[in-house]
Amino acid sequence: MRYRMLAMLLLAGALTGCAKVNVPPADPEFTQSLEQSDTAASEDTTAPQDTQPETTTTAVTTTSAEGGTTETSTGTTAQDPETEEPTNADGKKPSTVAWADAYARIIRMRDHKSEHIDSYYALIRLDPDKVPELVILDDVYMQLYTYENGEAQLLLEDAYKSSAALDQNVCYQPIVGKFASYFSTMGGGTGYTIFVYDQLDTLHVDRYCFNNNEDEGGEMPYNSLWDRAEEFGVQNNGWNDVTLTGDWIHIGEDFEDAHDLSRTPDADALREEWEETLGENEE
Repeated sequence: MRYRMLAMLLLAGALTGCAKVNVPPADPEFTQSLEQSDTAASEDTTAPQDTQPETTTTAVTTTSAEGGTTETSTGTTAQDPETEEPTNADGKKPSTVAWADAYARIIRMRDHKSEHIDSYYALIRLDPDKVPELVILDDVYMQLYTYENGEAQLLLEDAYKSSAALDQNVCYQPIVGKFASYFSTMGGGTGYTIFVYDQLDTLHVDRYCFNNNEDEGGEMPYNSLWDRAEEFGVQNNGWNDVTLTGDWIHIGEDFEDAHDLSRTPDADALREEWEETLGENEE
């Protein structure tokens, strides 16, 4: 009986008591692997950090004389490719003078349309600045151009009974802005229209018409403008014979600065022609 009671007491203690549980000691390597897994999982669930915008760089690789290579970064801006300056057929650099480019285009255009019968171009200095004016003599036609506001502008054009390059059909006085164009009519007289440019445009110009039929002995009323004939360098030599004095330069085939229109120079050639003309006539 005594043994039965003892056994029952021991059994009751085991069911109701808080005996310490025997826990085997932890494995160090296993514990470390668990900690690493927890850390990785924590990093996966962490909000992403702000990043700087990605920049694009251009790598440039150079080769040394010994055969090695060196790579360097040039930054976010690519270097402009190296370009060679254009040259003309003769190896010269093209002109950077804007008027020369504009005049060269006109000469090429007129050459394309012309039949090259007594056809010439000439650069003249009509006003004090050193930018030339362009005269085109194309068979019986004449055009006078100036360069203004970045382009060639037509100042004057006329036509003649004979070639524009002959006689004294087209004349000018340098620097003072005077330009003369001959006319001859059937029974209406002959003479010159003289254009005096205060500025080289179609507005700032005065026109003077010396018609010998309006001079003394003519069939029309006398024009008092003939009182100023000497001032303008005009001479009335009789019927159909009006000429200009030595103050005027005739632009024609004998004009030393006139060139055949079919020559079609480029801008650089025009610039060189003009520099030579200025050098010879510079005051």
